[in-house]
Amino acid sequence: MLAPICTLLVISTTLMITRLYSRLRPVVNLGWDDAIGVVAAIASILQIAFLFAAIPHGLGRHIFYVAPEDGLLTAKLIFISQFPWGWAVSCAKISIALLLLRFKRTKSWRIFLYLMIALQVVLATIANIFQLAQCKPIAAQWDPTIPGAQCWDPVFAQKGVYVQGSLSVFSDVVLSIIPITFLKELQRPMREKIVLGFLMGLGVFTASAVIVKMTVVGNFNDTTDPMWDVIELATWSMVEAQMGIIAMCVPTLKAPMESILRRVGLLTKRTNTHSGYINAGSGRERSQAYHMNNVSAFNNSSRTEAQKTNFSPAASESSILPQDNKVQGGY
Repeated sequence: MLAPICTLLVISTTLMITRLYSRLRPVVNLGWDDAIGVVAAIASILQIAFLFAAIPHGLGRHIFYVAPEDGLLTAKLIFISQFPWGWAVSCAKISIALLLLRFKRTKSWRIFLYLMIALQVVLATIANIFQLAQCKPIAAQWDPTIPGAQCWDPVFAQKGVYVQGSLSVFSDVVLSIIPITFLKELQRPMREKIVLGFLMGLGVFTASAVIVKMTVVGNFNDTTDPMWDVIELATWSMVEAQMGIIAMCVPTLKAPMESILRRVGLLTKRTNTHSGYINAGSGRERSQAYHMNNVSAFNNSSRTEAQKTNFSPAASESSILPQDNKVQGGY
């Protein structure tokens, strides 16, 4: 568990820091998608911290070798870790939806993405409520020896996980496919479109992690060795959160990703400056971006310059997503 999760954590954290850096230089271009992305990253780190804290107390060991007091503490830490996990997964999807709102402002587009955002908030909230309501008192979830404790039938709880997982898979697939549809606007070779489509569709891998996790849940209810068997479920939950953050960050990192892909030969050197990419640091995008600060006066002047040169020389090329020239406002 440690090696793959630590690797994904390093990758996702590096991408998140790079994303924020690209939005701060050479001009500040932070939006709500970045803020929610930070929340997702922090929540995922909290989940990992709680689970890793449980390892010295028996997580990943056979129950026979775990002392009763360590078993209770491990179960409690696993229970607590599920709260930040739900928000890490949902906030990553919300960040993607807010990013997509930067590029189109049609009514149907806004309604659809706002519904996706609302769905993620509902899923995370219900997941937390669901977790708290499974046992009375709540402590019975990690200490089943409490006298008079009442808990839901495990089969009912399992069905709830399936419903939540199915909606999560749906959201991952939809939010992965939408950016790929923008590739038709790119004036680039087909090979490059395929590579960029793969990068922007990383959310599909998040959906795959959810599907695997749901199959694991189906077998977990019958376990007689929970400290050992839960490790697979916990690992896939962490993979889901980390892959969501990676999928959230990659589409915003145009310049770094292009540099890496050119070095490995997957992209050719661009000679046509009007490639159809959106420059997320330019005035064309900032004029309708979800900003946390007021830069409207700067936008008006920089948009005029951008219309003359297609790209601002000092702008930060931070988005892979292409420009939709057919939408009012230059999107």
